[in-house]
Amino acid sequence: MSYIQIENYIIDTSKILNEVVDHYYWFRGSKTNRIEFNNNDGNTNDQYGPGVYFTDSYDTASNYGKVYLYEINTDKGFIKQGTKVSKQIITKLVNYVDRSILDEILLDWDENPIVAKKELINAICNNKDMVEALQQYALDVCRWDREEYIMNCKAVGINGIIVKNSEYHDEEWLVLYNFNLVHERDIDIVDSNKVLNEWTLKTLMSKDSISDFTMKFRKERSKIMGQESSTAKLIDCFINETDDSITFAWYTPATDYSTDKAKSVVGEDRYKKMSKQKKMRVQPLNLKLLPNNENQYEVQLKITKFFSWLDTYPDKTEITSIDLKDILKVADVQVFSSSPSFQYQAYNWNNSQVDTAIYPTDIAPKVWDKYNDNAFLDKHLYGIMRNMEFWLNPMASMITKRLQDKGYL
Repeated sequence: MSYIQIENYIIDTSKILNEVVDHYYWFRGSKTNRIEFNNNDGNTNDQYGPGVYFTDSYDTASNYGKVYLYEINTDKGFIKQGTKVSKQIITKLVNYVDRSILDEILLDWDENPIVAKKELINAICNNKDMVEALQQYALDVCRWDREEYIMNCKAVGINGIIVKNSEYHDEEWLVLYNFNLVHERDIDIVDSNKVLNEWTLKTLMSKDSISDFTMKFRKERSKIMGQESSTAKLIDCFINETDDSITFAWYTPATDYSTDKAKSVVGEDRYKKMSKQKKMRVQPLNLKLLPNNENQYEVQLKITKFFSWLDTYPDKTEITSIDLKDILKVADVQVFSSSPSFQYQAYNWNNSQVDTAIYPTDIAPKVWDKYNDNAFLDKHLYGIMRNMEFWLNPMASMITKRLQDKGYL
C-alpha cells in the first residue's frame, strides 16, 4: 500500500503511485520540516487509538498539499481488523505497565489486585477483535497516554494496525506505532490544491521506466537509426475538453534492419532474421494488430487534467509558452505506442494497472512480464521521452495555436 499523511492523519495513494508495490507510503510535510517519527509524534484523530494514521483514499489526499514518499515494511507486527483477540498479548501489554501505575488502575476493577487484573484482562479480551481490544487497552490501561500506549505496543512486538473504515467509503487505514520502520524515498512531488501529481514527464524520462532487457534493443536501434529528435515527427495534438486532456502524437520510423549499417550492428544471423520480418502495428482504441505498410509507429502522450491546470491562471491572455511548458512538466500523463511490443510485451498491461495507459488492456502477459516487469515504455516511447526537452518547445507552440483557434487564449 501507499499512504499520505495529512494534518492529523495519513492518506493512501496506491491507486496513482508509479511504483505500485507493497510497503510504499506517503507523508504530508515540508521540505524543511520533515516528520520526526518519535514518541511525541502520535498525531491522530483517535478513532482507532494513538499512532500515525495512513489510508488508501487518493481522493481525500488530493485535497491537501505537498507530500513525500516513504517505505514501511508491514510484513511483521501489524494486526489487521478481524484478527482474533490474543489473551497472551493482552496479558503481556497489561503486565508491561509500570507496577505503581497498574496498581492504581486495578483499583477501578476490584480491591483484590489478582482478581482485578483478571477482570481487566477478560474485559479487554471480550472485544470482537484485536483492534477493538487495543482501543480498550489504550483507554482503560494507558488512559489515552499516547506515548505510553505506543511504547507498550512496540515492546510486545506490535508495530501498528490495519483497518477498513466504513465511514470513509471502506478506506484502508494503517495506524503506525513503530516509526523506526519508516525509510524515506527520493522522489519529487509537486504542490497542488486539488491534484497530486505522480506520473509526470520526469517519471517517464527516468531510466527506471524502461527494462534492462529492452534497453539493449533501444541502444541497438539508436546505433542503426539515430535519435528520435532527428527521426521522429510531432504530427498533432488533440484537445478533449470533456475529459480535461490534451493528447500529442508522433510518428517514429520502425527500425530498418535491411541496411548494411544494421548488419554491422546486429551481426549476420540477426540481420537475416530481422530484415525479413514483416512489420505490424497496433491500432489505437481497439488494439487490433494490423499490417504496418508505412513502416512507422505512432506514439501518443496524453496530458491529463490539462484544463484544470490552465484554470489556475486567472488571466489566460497572459499565459506564455513557459507557462504551458510548466503545465506539461507537472501534469499527470498517459501513454500509448502502436508498436506490437508495447501491447504484447507487458508495457501496456503495466500501464493499465496504474491508470497510465491511454488505451488500457485486460490481457495479462504470460511470458514477457519476466523480462519487462514494472517497465512502462517500449524502445519507441522511451526514444521520445528521453528527448522530451527537445520536444517541449514545439509542443507548447502547437498547444498555443490550438487554444487560440478555440478561443481559449
